[in-house]
Amino acid sequence: MAGSARRWSRFTLLSVFATSAVLTLAPIYATASCESVDGGPDVCTTGRESLIEHEGIGAVAILAIPVLLAAVPVVFPRRAVAIAVAVVLSALTLLGAASIGLFFLPAAALSWIAVTSGSKGAEGG
Repeated sequence: MAGSARRWSRFTLLSVFATSAVLTLAPIYATASCESVDGGPDVCTTGRESLIEHEGIGAVAILAIPVLLAAVPVVFPRRAVAIAVAVVLSALTLLGAASIGLFFLPAAALSWIAVTSGSKGAEGG
């Protein structure tokens, strides 16, 4: 893999790591609950929760998958590896589009940039 492709692979890893960290720790879930009190008004509360608070520690394992996947072409800088990772990361992004998948769309795009920046046509020869 060319130097620019390695650089883009690192950007992909950084993007996936940042996305996973924000999804894990940021309060992205809205919560609301109401309690009826006999003879009185309903008492309602609202709040926000992080993915860990809402789904539990298992969410970290799910969000570690794209991070580990994006690390593979950084550790093994081969074009075939970068292509495989770009395909799998894109597929996971689309499969998870109904929940958190679209948050990884920039990382999937970066992985394809890493693939194309290492091609002979991108190097000018």
